[in-house]
Amino acid sequence: MTTFVSNNGIPEVVMPTCTVQPVLKGQKALVTGANSGIGLGVALALGRAGADVVVNYVSNDEAAQRVVEEIRDGGVQAYAPGLSTCVETLLRPISMRSYNETASKHRGRE
Repeated sequence: MTTFVSNNGIPEVVMPTCTVQPVLKGQKALVTGANSGIGLGVALALGRAGADVVVNYVSNDEAAQRVVEEIRDGGVQAYAPGLSTCVETLLRPISMRSYNETASKHRGRE
């Protein structure tokens, strides 16, 4: 019989284990603030669950790259474009749509 009591009478710590299931395999995730704090935890968890992750951040390129490397080590894709690239990419379709809507409203008016 195995005992889980140390020499000083205190029970040994036994950490539970749980196999992570890739339930998000093939999904894409964009996590803001992903190079620190809660965003970091969320980005890592999404990567472990199988999602490809975009690590968005404002500053600290090195921390963002460490997060990307850790996510990639789990066998999924990760990318850290930085704030300016994400904002430009996200706003470009909105800007074009606004331009097209304005142009069509004023079409024929001189």
